[in-house]
Amino acid sequence: MPDAALPAPPDLFDLPRAADPSPRAAALLAPVADLPPGLVHEARPGYADPPPPFYASPDGRLRLYQADALELLRRMREESVDMIFADPPYFLSNGGVTCVGGRMVRVDKGGWDKSQGIIGDHNFNLLWLDQCRRILRPDGTLWVTGTSHNIHSVGYGLQVLGYKILNDIAWYKVNPPPNLACRYFTHATETILWAAKSAKSRHTFHYPLMKEQNGGKQMQSLWNIMPPGKSEKRHGKHPTQKPEALLTRIVAASTNPDELVLDPFCGSATTGVACARLGRRFIGIEREAEHLELAAKRLEEEYQSYHQQPRLDVTVAEATKIGGGGGITEPMEREDALKLLEAIKGSDLVELATRHGQRIFHEKELEGQIKRTLNKGWAGLTLEAYLGLPKNSRREPNGGSWELKQVSIRQQRSGIYAAKETMQITMLDQSHVIANPFESSHVLHKIGRFIVVARLYVDKAETSSPVAIVRAADISMQTAGIYQQVERDYELIRRTLKPGERPHTTTGELIQIRTKGQKDSSTYAFYATKHFVNILLGLNK
Repeated sequence: MPDAALPAPPDLFDLPRAADPSPRAAALLAPVADLPPGLVHEARPGYADPPPPFYASPDGRLRLYQADALELLRRMREESVDMIFADPPYFLSNGGVTCVGGRMVRVDKGGWDKSQGIIGDHNFNLLWLDQCRRILRPDGTLWVTGTSHNIHSVGYGLQVLGYKILNDIAWYKVNPPPNLACRYFTHATETILWAAKSAKSRHTFHYPLMKEQNGGKQMQSLWNIMPPGKSEKRHGKHPTQKPEALLTRIVAASTNPDELVLDPFCGSATTGVACARLGRRFIGIEREAEHLELAAKRLEEEYQSYHQQPRLDVTVAEATKIGGGGGITEPMEREDALKLLEAIKGSDLVELATRHGQRIFHEKELEGQIKRTLNKGWAGLTLEAYLGLPKNSRREPNGGSWELKQVSIRQQRSGIYAAKETMQITMLDQSHVIANPFESSHVLHKIGRFIVVARLYVDKAETSSPVAIVRAADISMQTAGIYQQVERDYELIRRTLKPGERPHTTTGELIQIRTKGQKDSSTYAFYATKHFVNILLGLNK
């Protein structure tokens, strides 16, 4: 509900009357006969007083307003905003169908997404783009997302209104829904236009930060980012919700701490979530009360998590006993760990690493040049930090009942996902293996305790790495013969071991022993083969 005790900031909505379209925009608007109700396609008179915020964080840095975007934009002071991210109506809800969860469903996001015809839709884009340019500071920038249904109108509007387009980003949605009509290519991308207020703008771009996040290479305009995972929809779903990883990158790249970011079509306020995490101020405008309720829940959680609690996820704190220093004082149970890991499926592990201060690359000066090497354990360390576990605890039982394992998977040319690498099971204790059959072995004991997290390998630069699969390992599937095959492999390896002699690399169908680390290492370990990893992850179906 709106909080009447919190007035609107006096320096934000202080125009004595609503701003009219600029002469340039007014000259471009085309007449629309019999304009139907629904979307605002022409400027309406402003109201005398701005509305109170629907939600405001205790420090006032995060605010939501329930209003028509165009009406409230017209009341905002000129040159008052540093950056705008806009996810406007795509005008998709026109009786088409799409695939959701394997089912055919109608595309009906709401009345706000229905097209009013080419001229009506373009007029609407011209009007809100014109007002956004008016309120942007001289060096401010605007980001706009869209598809073929609206982005060409937006791009033309940006140019004729005097913006300078800086980039067109192709956002590749890694796992898009299939095309049911089978009459054209699957829609797998959205376009994000980034524009400065004018050609004279000295816009903000944190090039070194983006280069660092891209493994020391210039970040390109093709972004592979998964759609929002379950954890981002834990408070509810919005039909056009954008992933947190996408908005975190945009806000981090083009703003500075404490600057003001506006989202005039804020939906569930993913932009606000990114601003809260990165220390930016945020104003969100949304017409639908249902979406505002969802947005308010998300912003309040972020405020509590990032301003009052230790730097540990609230969900983790709820599932574990937290001591005075913010660390876990009692072991986390396997089911709690599974629940927490399931919550980040679809989230970008690279973004999570940044949040938890985990370095992905090591830097070392060599002969006057900075050499970057991959920190091979970064993904596992990031998962530990997310769970609130002590560093490197995945090498030992995490609380007595389970053990965390992390592997990478990648998409093959055939389109099938498969394990990229083998997975260590346990160190080889030669005397123990010689003395014990499979049913009393460390190998069986270890596998039964695993929680395996698979991340999607995108590229060597680790530009992104979505959490794809979370599974509790189980080889007790007698009907599938997995247990029996692992047992046969173990006994094969066992027969090759001789007391006092160095082991030899031995590979069964599902498990193998080989050196750990360098080839000439004297340390050996049991590994799950790629085939076995696929089985444990459910990728063999």
